[in-house]
This record gives sequence, C-alpha cells and structure tokens, in this order.
Amino acid sequence: MHANSGQALLDAARKGIGIVQLPDYYVDPWIASGDLVPVLTKYQPSDEGIWAIYPTNRHRSPKIRMLVEHLGRYLGQSS
Repeated sequence: MHANSGQALLDAARKGIGIVQLPDYYVDPWIASGDLVPVLTKYQPSDEGIWAIYPTNRHRSPKIRMLVEHLGRYLGQSS
C-alpha cells in the first residue's frame, strides 16, 4: 500500500494490513496502548533537524525573525 496520508497509513497499520514508518506523534499513543508494536527498531532512522532557509543577502522581515526565534526556543535550539 502507498499513501500520502499519515492517518491512512496509521489506520492501515491498526487494521493489521502491514508495517508503517510514521513520525512518533502519529504512533506514540497507539504504542502506549498496546494497539501497535514497534518492529525493526534497530533500523529506525535517526532524528533529522529542521532548517529555516532564507536568503542571506536580504533583510529578514520581523515576522520571519520572530518565527525562527520562536521555533528555536520551542524546539530547544538556538536560531
């Protein structure tokens, strides 16, 4: 099965249709309840970062600067 909807993949896994790879926020409640079981954990990809990309040769608008700073604080990284 191939889908571009995390919810559709989660529903398929919960119905026993197959194995899915989804972000923690989709599956954590279902793993905690025992409805889903992690498999192949030693092959789990490492966490990836999130980047804010903007042109360096232009002045950052206050909205963009505030968003990047907020995300940095919220995600635990400096901007």
